[in-house]
Amino acid sequence: MNLLSALTVVNVIIQQVVIKCAGLLQHYIKSGKSEKEIKKTIYQFCVSLKIQTARVCDGITELFAGEVIYVLGKVSIGPDEVCSFVIGDACGDVYNPLHEWEVMFPPVPKPAAVEQKIPEMSAPTFKVLHLSDTHYDPYYHEGSNAACSEPLCCRLTNGIASTKDQAAGKWGDYRKCDTPKITVDNMLQHIQETHPDVDYIMWTGDLPPHDIWNQTREENLKILKETVKQMSDMFPGAPIFPALGNHESAPVNSFPPPYVDNPDNSIAWLYDELDLQWRKWLPSSVSTTVRRGAFYSVLVRPGFRLISLNTNYCNNKNWYRSKESRRSFF
Repeated sequence: MNLLSALTVVNVIIQQVVIKCAGLLQHYIKSGKSEKEIKKTIYQFCVSLKIQTARVCDGITELFAGEVIYVLGKVSIGPDEVCSFVIGDACGDVYNPLHEWEVMFPPVPKPAAVEQKIPEMSAPTFKVLHLSDTHYDPYYHEGSNAACSEPLCCRLTNGIASTKDQAAGKWGDYRKCDTPKITVDNMLQHIQETHPDVDYIMWTGDLPPHDIWNQTREENLKILKETVKQMSDMFPGAPIFPALGNHESAPVNSFPPPYVDNPDNSIAWLYDELDLQWRKWLPSSVSTTVRRGAFYSVLVRPGFRLISLNTNYCNNKNWYRSKESRRSFF
């Protein structure tokens, strides 16, 4: 069997498993099974199919089940479409007319095209720093096992490495590990010393580590506050324009729209804190949109406006996207 044939077989197997799991899950929800019973089934599937270790399966179930149950209980899509939503192309192109959405734009006339002149070599320039995906891990431990069986390694929970080759290094590791604080500090210090003339900084998120089965709102907010302080201390005079990463939420990729306002599912816990933390760099005039959807627009200087969008609402891993795909989130 060649590689292409093997991949086709694997995709078919994955598709069948996801469709069956989704079908069973929807049946349980519609038949009134309790959340506890559904969680037990999800956990058993995860362990039996060896999707992850028992510890990871347990954490994933506890973190994600409530949201999945809430959303699937309110949508009218079938298992095939759930598979297409979760996995993507491997499940085939599932068409549903419910997702056809016509958006009416205001009747503003299209402006005439103006040919832009190439700036002179002596024209003013910007020096812009773009930072992204630091994924600082406060539990990174030098010498721990970097070749573990879980999605994230290099922690004491993975044990001390049995050989030197398996050990997490001082500055990080190229295997399944995130970034130790010492590396983030060193990187920012180097940038500060090498580029003291940065005009502004674009900071596009993804701050927490990848232990998505083990995260809490409190822990993610702690990471947010620590990294904001780190940036503020390291670049005290530079304008910083942040954007939200998909890992800032707990559980990961969970971005309910503003009209979901019950405490268990609302995202206000994150956006309210973002507004407080980002206020170090942003004007109070953007507070309303940051608290509503973690987006904003600011004038950097005359003739130059910056727009920070929260595109996580459109992430195919955001379960709320499947709930009302034709409804405007705002």
